[in-house]
Amino acid sequence: MTETYDHVISRLASILASLQDVDPLVERLCEAGRRMLEADGASIVLPTEPDIRVTACSTDALAATLEDLQVVVGQGPTPTALESGTVSRADLSSGDDVGWPLFRERASETGFTGILTAVPLVFEHHVVGVLSTHRGKGAEVDADVHRFLGAALAAALLEDPETALGFTDEEEGWSSQAKVHQATGMVIAQVGVRPTDAIALLRAQAFSAGTTLLEVAEHVIGRQINFRNFTVEGD
Repeated sequence: MTETYDHVISRLASILASLQDVDPLVERLCEAGRRMLEADGASIVLPTEPDIRVTACSTDALAATLEDLQVVVGQGPTPTALESGTVSRADLSSGDDVGWPLFRERASETGFTGILTAVPLVFEHHVVGVLSTHRGKGAEVDADVHRFLGAALAAALLEDPETALGFTDEEEGWSSQAKVHQATGMVIAQVGVRPTDAIALLRAQAFSAGTTLLEVAEHVIGRQINFRNFTVEGD
């Protein structure tokens, strides 16, 4: 990938720390996603029932309009990302057919001629929402960064780190939960972020390392991982 995961995690930590005063959580995550993907605007869309989705937040009017259009016409990158679980992209700056003719026609009426990217927020193989961004022409962010960010924001959005631990024994569960909470407190102290954002960083590291949230928590407690300037012992 273009950027190492370590660098991406460090950037995410810095962005979340700068958004401490932004509430509610979904708006903080939406703005963090926009900045991470270097977009002009962003929305977070959540499925509430089968075939029904709501725009939970938007950073600007154009982002909200583009999501409303996709709801009305029933096509576009966002519904495709929700259904497929993969990143979906529409480049409206070119004359190429993007596969959604009605959406393209209606979007052109807004005057938008840039790139719309829908990133599925995936938690434990389930799509829990979509981060949709719009931008003018420019270099596209690496696809691996999209997937990484989708996993991190999904975990923070759910605010339920225990569901990612995968334990089955009750005693083991309490022990695992305690370790995650201890590691969360250490990340808060290291970076100066909120608890839900600290969970996002822990989850991001688990995703990048291909390991479990519990193992990352144990490494943080053992001081093998430090999110301040992001260091991993042995690197």
